[in-house]
Amino acid sequence: MPLWKHTAVFAKSFARKALLATPPSVRRALGPDFFAHLTPEFLWLEVTAACPNRCKFCGIGDKIPSGRALTPAQIQTALEDPLFRGLRIVVVSGGEPTLRPDLEAILASVHRAVPQARIVLSSSAALPDRLVRAARTALELGVRLDVGVSVDGLGKRHDELRGAPGLFTKVDGALRELRELKREFGSQLRVSVGMVIADDTAAQVDAVRRYARGLRAAFNPQWYNQAAYYDNVGRDRLSARAELLRIGKQLEPSILTDFAVRVLEGRAPKARCTMLFNACLVKSSGDMVPCFTFWDNSVGNVLKDSPSAIWASQRARVERKRVMACDGCLNACGVVWSADPDYLGRSRFYLRHPRVFVAKLRERLASA
Repeated sequence: MPLWKHTAVFAKSFARKALLATPPSVRRALGPDFFAHLTPEFLWLEVTAACPNRCKFCGIGDKIPSGRALTPAQIQTALEDPLFRGLRIVVVSGGEPTLRPDLEAILASVHRAVPQARIVLSSSAALPDRLVRAARTALELGVRLDVGVSVDGLGKRHDELRGAPGLFTKVDGALRELRELKREFGSQLRVSVGMVIADDTAAQVDAVRRYARGLRAAFNPQWYNQAAYYDNVGRDRLSARAELLRIGKQLEPSILTDFAVRVLEGRAPKARCTMLFNACLVKSSGDMVPCFTFWDNSVGNVLKDSPSAIWASQRARVERKRVMACDGCLNACGVVWSADPDYLGRSRFYLRHPRVFVAKLRERLASA
């Protein structure tokens, strides 16, 4: 293809991506088919629906998984589909991914299929040895890896919130071993401490933040979110608005926390969600779904049809209209991935918080 044609294709794709950030009324006027040629840059992959914890924030651990989860080979086959050639981030999660004895093989399969993508492994460290072993194996394969471990309080308080006695001891051990891996592999590995910000955890935020700093791990707050995925719809755990607002305004600035503060203040604009346009979720059953809110709205199954065919299907078109009409949520993936094509919005954010921009730039240069 001549250079001018490559340039034209790129410009057209860039324009369509940028228009994803326009107000919902504009996007609805353009229609979902206008964005039909965009493909996912972000993927959230559930490798198991099982979870040994009984968290106060969700009901995932109370569910009984049905059917077999995707094998490493099936995951690799699905991700080798042309639809996923542009993936930048693949989140490997659950349930609790360390329950998979073949977790190392899963990470290797993802890397073989989309070697350009950074893999994010999200875990409660229920099986810490398996978590650390899988991380090391992936790093030795050349995977650019982020490992996020959940910490919602220190000591027994974390165990109470997660409904898992002795869990904090496992978490602490895993994070200390990951710190050693970080020293060995440098910028190839990022380690973060994830915390659900909610009524139940408000009193623990400062302590967990200091704990993360002591381990030289990033502190990655996630705001409580109601969604079908979590099986917690109708359970409000963001009722202590004044205290949560205080916390939000004291946290390190981020696009997610900025959005959460607006929600807590009751002034959140209509969301400009881009799920099923530049991102999607694949469940352990193989079902492709738009997001955590529309967790039960399958647009197809990767074991039955190719991801490319699913993405172009009528069911996907219907769900894209549903996404366009959604008021939004506080899910970290949904908010951050939807902000990615909002070049103007992200520029305004970095102008307000230049220190965050400098830190992000340094991080990019270090991992290049």
